[in-house]
Amino acid sequence: MELTPQTNFNEDFLLPRADAPIVPVYTKSLHELKLQHFCQTQGIPCYLPLRQTWKIHNQVSFKKKSYTYRKTVLRPLFPSYLFAALTHAHRLMLLKTGSVIRFCETESYSQEHLIGELKMVRQMELIGLNSELEVNPAIREGQRFYIESGNLEGSYGTLVKKDKAYYWTVELECVHGVIAARIDPTNYKMTPVPPPSQS
Repeated sequence: MELTPQTNFNEDFLLPRADAPIVPVYTKSLHELKLQHFCQTQGIPCYLPLRQTWKIHNQVSFKKKSYTYRKTVLRPLFPSYLFAALTHAHRLMLLKTGSVIRFCETESYSQEHLIGELKMVRQMELIGLNSELEVNPAIREGQRFYIESGNLEGSYGTLVKKDKAYYWTVELECVHGVIAARIDPTNYKMTPVPPPSQS
């Protein structure tokens, strides 16, 4: 089966597992797909968020003329990050691959929190099929909202206006980064989130 954002995700991955919590795995550069393939062949539940981007080919010759063309390719949404549900034995197996730099422990927040963030990542990944995603853009000031309907239902984020377009921006603690997708706010029911009270 061809790897696409549609086929790259199993809904069961987000089910809580007492014996195999989900862990962000920080990989060596360009080892994300290799490690994903290893996990899949070993039956280790994993999720590698993807985004569509363009690869430019500059030296294509036809009838003594050079042309450039763009090809759609898939790249990891968060370079060097893969998410996997790991037992202790699974961790040892992954370390032996030579692709893992470290496991990003999540004691500071719960599995429920991590799973909630990964659900938002999945929503943004699907939006990225039809809209360009920005990863780790500069965080800009904007109104925070909770989305009550549509394909982003249940997510909290910031609505930011940039170059006459609106972007839904979500901070992700699990990868210490930010992801933003261009959206039309009129397609969503959005409730403003009041700022935290100052004590």
